Amino acid sequence: MEIQFSYQISSANVDALAQLLQVCEQHDSVAIELNLDHFSNNPPSIPALFCFDGNQLVGFLAAYHYYDDALEVLLTVAPNVRRQGVAQALLHTLKTQRLPQGVEALVFKVPAQIGFVTQVLQQHQAHFWMQEALMQAKCAYENRLQSDVAVRPVDKTFLDELVELDVAIFNSDKAVMTQRFKGTLAEPHRATWILFHSNKPVGKLHARVAGDCVVLHDIGILPAF
Repeated sequence: MEIQFSYQISSANVDALAQLLQVCEQHDSVAIELNLDHFSNNPPSIPALFCFDGNQLVGFLAAYHYYDDALEVLLTVAPNVRRQGVAQALLHTLKTQRLPQGVEALVFKVPAQIGFVTQVLQQHQAHFWMQEALMQAKCAYENRLQSDVAVRPVDKTFLDELVELDVAIFNSDKAVMTQRFKGTLAEPHRATWILFHSNKPVGKLHARVAGDCVVLHDIGILPAF
């Protein structure tokens, strides 16, 4: 097997990756969040890793800055070659050759039903951090906001308000969230809204495009409301 590095996904690799993701999604019954257009148009500082067995793409790893000192890692391996060292080889390559200076942690989002990833990460001394739930909504919603409540899309001019809300709601680190939101507010495939009550920020919602759907995340409201 051969591991290749790429800062931009070529058209040939786009087709191979799309096929790999489709096979993995069907096998695992879980959607893999990877925006190929965003990856192609915004080359990351860390190259993606492609593992080929002959001409067949059997493994893929992409890493993005989560915080200044942490990377979020997406790792997927073709079902027919799992537990054969592909994930181990990709992780070893990332950790030994491609980690940017200052990175002290790797963050993985692992669906509960994909056990092989958890086993691989445990061998790399990974530990459980937190649990998230993914819910799907297909219904239409009516606007039932009270007259003194408003939801407004925001940009970087609302950075301070957004950070203060996150700290108050999730007990997060102010400096860390300031840096994180500076990045996410500038990304074209993301959007952020703040909920105002009597013109006071009391809640927030983030959204990102993931394939053919929109993922809502980090939704929170101040306890008093």
